[in-house]
Amino acid sequence: MFDDKDVVRLLRSEVEQAGGQSAWARRERIDRALLNRVLCSHKPPTAKIIRALKLCNVYASDGHNVYASDGSEDRRKERVDSDPSTKRSAPVALES
Repeated sequence: MFDDKDVVRLLRSEVEQAGGQSAWARRERIDRALLNRVLCSHKPPTAKIIRALKLCNVYASDGHNVYASDGSEDRRKERVDSDPSTKRSAPVALES
């Protein structure tokens, strides 16, 4: 699982490969100003940016099962807080 810093690190790499912020934003149809705010850590990565990086959010609540945001069970078991009232979401790479 990735945290926001990992996502921004991956985003920086993708932006560099695309030739810059404007080129990546145009290609992914994402507002360049928003992209810049995410890269400068003024905003967390948005769902649209996470999808453009071919990542998805995974929600885990009880440490027994991990579910993707589309509701499908992710077979990779991930231990999280044992308190079932605690729910966390983190981006993970989509499997092809």
